[in-house]
Amino acid sequence: MKKQGVLPLLLGGLLSLTGCSIVKGFEKDLDFAVYDGTELWLEGKINIFNNAVLPTAKQKEGLLFYRYLIGEGTFDKATTPESALYPDAGLIRYNDVVAYAVDGKLKVSTVYLTPEEMPRNYLKIGWYDRSRTSKIDQNIIDRWTPDLNAFLVTYGATQEDIADVAIAPYGNGGAVADLGAAINKDGLVDIVLGVGNNIDSATGANVKIVEKHQIKLQDGSDWRYIALLNERPQSRAVYEWIKTDAGHKALTGE
Repeated sequence: MKKQGVLPLLLGGLLSLTGCSIVKGFEKDLDFAVYDGTELWLEGKINIFNNAVLPTAKQKEGLLFYRYLIGEGTFDKATTPESALYPDAGLIRYNDVVAYAVDGKLKVSTVYLTPEEMPRNYLKIGWYDRSRTSKIDQNIIDRWTPDLNAFLVTYGATQEDIADVAIAPYGNGGAVADLGAAINKDGLVDIVLGVGNNIDSATGANVKIVEKHQIKLQDGSDWRYIALLNERPQSRAVYEWIKTDAGHKALTGE
């Protein structure tokens, strides 16, 4: 990627004082550079008054972006401190990162992992948050979640497992392509609710799935689709349960 120049700076309220000699005497610049391997993505300066925002990481075939690594060290899941890891498009603050600089220079590196290496929830369920299309909103999810938890108990999940279930909206209210982009970027979603038949279409959401199912309501009419994205045992079990009347009644209002 071509170097994109200096990162935009988020200016603190005290920046207007940087012209004063008293303030200037205490201000120190920290040069930083953001790398993806050996490729320089961005570079810039921060100081105690000026913060910066990391870029949104690229998607890579077969890999998922994990975090940005701050400093010269090598990432290790077991030993790298949390303070040296920053999220995608995260805010860099001088005081938080200055300890990782060497001779006034700070290196920031991308960390990508395979899906198998990524930390993941016991179960992660996504729903299409364009409610007028998906027929689902947060109130419906809140109504349905106790039914899901009750099923997981019968499945054999522990309370620790149940506490590690994530249910999140995807798509930010946009078109189906936005839904697909968000799910694909996450890479760790097990089941998606409230989608259309084009969930796996190249001209639709373009999400790689195992299978999809359109729910039939008790009056015989069609509701939305659910999609299974992998064959983890708990994913398959919950997907099959949602296909039943008991599994989807709180979603559909039946």
